[in-house]
Amino acid sequence: NSTPMSNTKAFNICDTLRKRLQEINNKKEDYQKKINVSSEQLQKLFARGGKSSRQTPEQLDAQIDELEKKRTSSSLPLAQEKEILRQISQIKKAKVQYEENKVHEKAIQQKKSEISNYRTELTTIKAQIAELEAALSKVELADRLGCTANDLKSHMMECPEGKLGQVIGKGGSNIKKLENKTGCLIDLDKVKSQIHLQGNESSISKAIQEIEDITMAIEVEMKLDQATLSFLFSNHMTEFSSLQKKYPNVIFDLSRETSMLKLRGREEYVDPAKEEVLKNDVTMQSIETSSRDAALIVGKSGKTINRLIETHGVAIQVENRKDDMSEIIVSGLQNQVVEAINEIKDILFNNEDMEVSLLVSAMTRNKLLSNSGLLVKKLQKDVNAACQPGNSFVRFEELPKEERETSSILLVKSPRMHIKEAEKIVRERIEEYDSAVLTMQIDLDLIPVIIGPKGATIKAIRKEGGDGSDLEIDKFSGEVKLMAEKESSREKMKSAIDAIVSENQIMRLPMEKSMFADLFGQSGKVVKAKIQNNGVFMRIDDSDTSIILRGSIEKITEAAEDIREFIASNQTKVFPIDNDDESFLSRRNGLVKKIEKRHNVRLNLKKDLQVVSIKGAVEGINDAEKELKKTLFGGDGFTVEKMFVPNTVMGAIIGKGGKNISKYESDFDPVMVTMHSLSFCLSIRGPSDQVELCRRKIAKDIVECKVTESIQIDTEAFSKLSQAAQTSAIGGLPVNLNVSQTSVRLRGAFGDVQEVMKQVKELITGTCVAEIFLTPDHFEKTSKAVEDSSKFEQICESTTTSASLDESLGAVVITGKRSNVKRAKTMMLGFLETVAPTGIAKIKFLKPLLKSMGSSKDVAKLSMDSGCIISLERDICTFFLQAPSSNQLKDGMEAVESTIKECMKLTNVFQVESWLLQYLLTKSVESIEMAKKECDCQIELSRNELMISISGKEEAEVSKAKSMIDTMMDQAKKENVFIDIPESSMNEFSGTSGRRMRGLASKYGVHIDRVKKTKSRIHIQGSGQSLIRAVNAVNEWVANWEKKNGGVTLVIEEDMINHVASESSILNDIQKEFGVKADLNKKNCSVTIRGGKTTATREKASLKLESLMQEISEKDGKGGNKENEVIAPADSNTTYVNGEDPMSKAPIEEVEPPEMTQKSQNNAIGSLYNLLVSDDVASSVIASDVQEWDSSTVSSGLESEIESPETGVSYYRSASGFHVRL
Repeated sequence: NSTPMSNTKAFNICDTLRKRLQEINNKKEDYQKKINVSSEQLQKLFARGGKSSRQTPEQLDAQIDELEKKRTSSSLPLAQEKEILRQISQIKKAKVQYEENKVHEKAIQQKKSEISNYRTELTTIKAQIAELEAALSKVELADRLGCTANDLKSHMMECPEGKLGQVIGKGGSNIKKLENKTGCLIDLDKVKSQIHLQGNESSISKAIQEIEDITMAIEVEMKLDQATLSFLFSNHMTEFSSLQKKYPNVIFDLSRETSMLKLRGREEYVDPAKEEVLKNDVTMQSIETSSRDAALIVGKSGKTINRLIETHGVAIQVENRKDDMSEIIVSGLQNQVVEAINEIKDILFNNEDMEVSLLVSAMTRNKLLSNSGLLVKKLQKDVNAACQPGNSFVRFEELPKEERETSSILLVKSPRMHIKEAEKIVRERIEEYDSAVLTMQIDLDLIPVIIGPKGATIKAIRKEGGDGSDLEIDKFSGEVKLMAEKESSREKMKSAIDAIVSENQIMRLPMEKSMFADLFGQSGKVVKAKIQNNGVFMRIDDSDTSIILRGSIEKITEAAEDIREFIASNQTKVFPIDNDDESFLSRRNGLVKKIEKRHNVRLNLKKDLQVVSIKGAVEGINDAEKELKKTLFGGDGFTVEKMFVPNTVMGAIIGKGGKNISKYESDFDPVMVTMHSLSFCLSIRGPSDQVELCRRKIAKDIVECKVTESIQIDTEAFSKLSQAAQTSAIGGLPVNLNVSQTSVRLRGAFGDVQEVMKQVKELITGTCVAEIFLTPDHFEKTSKAVEDSSKFEQICESTTTSASLDESLGAVVITGKRSNVKRAKTMMLGFLETVAPTGIAKIKFLKPLLKSMGSSKDVAKLSMDSGCIISLERDICTFFLQAPSSNQLKDGMEAVESTIKECMKLTNVFQVESWLLQYLLTKSVESIEMAKKECDCQIELSRNELMISISGKEEAEVSKAKSMIDTMMDQAKKENVFIDIPESSMNEFSGTSGRRMRGLASKYGVHIDRVKKTKSRIHIQGSGQSLIRAVNAVNEWVANWEKKNGGVTLVIEEDMINHVASESSILNDIQKEFGVKADLNKKNCSVTIRGGKTTATREKASLKLESLMQEISEKDGKGGNKENEVIAPADSNTTYVNGEDPMSKAPIEEVEPPEMTQKSQNNAIGSLYNLLVSDDVASSVIASDVQEWDSSTVSSGLESEIESPETGVSYYRSASGFHVRL
């Protein structure tokens, strides 16, 4: 009967059964939900139940009667009576509570009965489901086998004893495999050892064949290692199951206790399976993680771990620990284990908890949290349904109440792999709720109108929307949100707001802040009254940028037009000015009125704000502004020049009643001159050429202005100033100086008085104060440069001075000791040149020229003629030049340089040695005075600078005076000889208390002294043959001493000799180490090693010193140019001037001294007077006409002639190691 019709019919029966089963299952779920809801309601009833009384109402009434009787039957104290009344009240409350509990208990019993009925009905439904499932199973079997239910048959077969367990398999696994493979339903009778089969003929035949394969199979046992055993047993024996699937005809029996694997089946099936087990190279790896993450790897009902096992062909086992940690063990082939481990790590990464914050409006928040947060719970459920169930959470962040009024934060927490989906669901739900909100935008100024007095208007709008309606206004953005369940309700509220807005339109009219005072002040009184009378509200915007008008469209449009007309005729422009400009405008009222009249505007000078405001029409304002700025700041051929005016001369420059100012303006018309007393500054305005001429005239007047200054002094200062020596040291300038008991009075030209006053103050206080006056422009540049540069501080630190910018003087003020101030002043001028390289310059000159060019009047004239501001810094002999342009600066420099050249023609300045200057000051005073008178020249000798200056009215006179001074110096050089002797011989040469040196001087009729501040130099003073014999005697003594005290001389480079002199430890160490004496001669750049036990010791010491010098030279980067040279010992052959051996007893031959003239520049060695010792052998030259020769050092003998590689000049090295130049 297996026809298509019957198959279709069977299929329909199966479908009908499924539908019926689905209906009953749905019914089952409905009843289950009812049970759940009723259970929740029952729990709430339990929770609301009060504490029930254990006594019945009758018992409570009896207690009340007893207490009443006690209260009324006798007289009780008030407190006791009150206590009885309180007890009666409590008993009555308990009675009421008893009745309430009785009603509550009845409700609970009813709810329990309702739940019981639901459960009874649910049991009946479950029975129906079981019957349907049985019928459906039979129909499905027939359908699966492709036959009808009538085609199904049953078959029973006997199973050999002992084989039934193999047929069943562990946990019935073999039975299930057989059912799946054959399609039969298999049932076992263990008692009778029978197997019952149900199916069609073909499926039963297949089942019989499969079962016979089991019952006729062989059995093989295998001993497994621990890794393989764990691999097969892990994760519910997944790998073991895969073996079973791969070899379905083999029965696998695995024992953990014995580590044995039994294979049963036919021989041809068992052998390949055995080989498969043996060939597996199993490895194990583990990951330590938290128990929560381990649960993720396991998955729901082991779904995830099973997938991993199936995908990678590995065994995975999870072992839990006590510390809430777990270990995931993966067993399998190497590459499969690595892949599985990597995927496990990916899973853990993707399931890491993430959190997203979503901003939710206050309205949406209230909606979500309404009805005990029912919508939030539903949203949580939907998120978990879409994402991994149970691992996603939705909640509101706790915020302060004031923040919740505007918005809230909704937190969405979910694993990384689901966070985007969870966020999407929540965001869509929020957008859905937000879409039900109607949003309007109103002007912020309408918010008070919408709210109304005490909120009356907004309450009325909410009432218009009905129950559940809400209205929210953002007072910062003007956004209005309307919420209502019905769209019609929202529209009603919107219409109410629209009506209010239409009658209260807002217009913002941009307006400058300066116009507000005019509009709301007296000027705008009429316009303001007209607008307000027309029913338009008007106020200033909070940002102070516009006027806000509120009213109907027609009225605010009309009001706006009135305001625009008012603005057009009352425009204001403001620009800043400084104190000097304010002073100028205040005094030039006529100029201001002319500008007002010419351009039909009003000018207002606001002194407190330091601005000028111009009010009127735009065109007139622009023209007036242009003219006013030109007057104040210059431009188009109009110049504004400012210059500092010291307070001392300010009155003289202004003149009585401004007389001098008026004269300047008259002489240089149309120049305007204004004095600004607060800033000590004078401004000159007018055409450029006239301004420049006026500036030069004022600068000249300032310098030449006669002033009187007074300095208050005390007794000590008076004593200092009263001494003739002190007062003669002050000034040197044409200044009248009067000293009294209490004050010093100075009168003269301003520049001279200032210079002398500084000297007086320095004498009194001991502190030198120097000022460098600057133009206003250069003062401003210097101020900025000081802020941005550390150069100012570096100058002060390096010179130990303090410096500051004095705005009242317009000058740099430097204080400290005079020597330090002079250095700081020189450095400061250099710094100022870098600040304004095109406007500042300095020119230095020799100090003796100061008298001939240092007159204040001459400097003022030089400044006026050149157009450059020139000041003379007397203390550092420098001209300081300032100019507004590079061309003017260049003209001023050329003028100064020309003046210096002219003065130098009449002044001769040259330097001399200190001893020579001392000789002239002590023994040639009369000769110098004679030269002054004879040549009509000024001759000055300066101890500090070692300088002689000759100045006169004619060049010939100056030249003659110079020749006479030269003759005096030549005579001095003939009478004085300086000789350097070894340092270690000085005590022996002098003798006890200088007796030997005095005896030698007395013997030859000369004077012999040790030169101060030197250790090895003596000074022989005498004349003629006496001097020659004394010099020869000294040389003879030195030669004998050197013979007796032989040594080794080391010539040292000049740049290293000072290093040796300063580092005394170098020579001291050598002297201690070798037991020698080291004589240092700085003049001749040599060190002589004497003493020691042997010559070898001295040579070793010299080699050690040479080595040290080489190390120092290399360290300082100076080595390699010239090697030190060790000279032969002092006991070698020596040649003397007179050709005699110093050791012979022959008397010294007296020789007449040669004529000493300026032109005695030859290379002969005829006399000891011609032996000149150079300070620097490598760079010395033959003496010039200024300084013919140098007798500071005389050698004791000559050894060899050497020519300087740099100059070609011949010089000789003596046997003692000293050098002389011919």
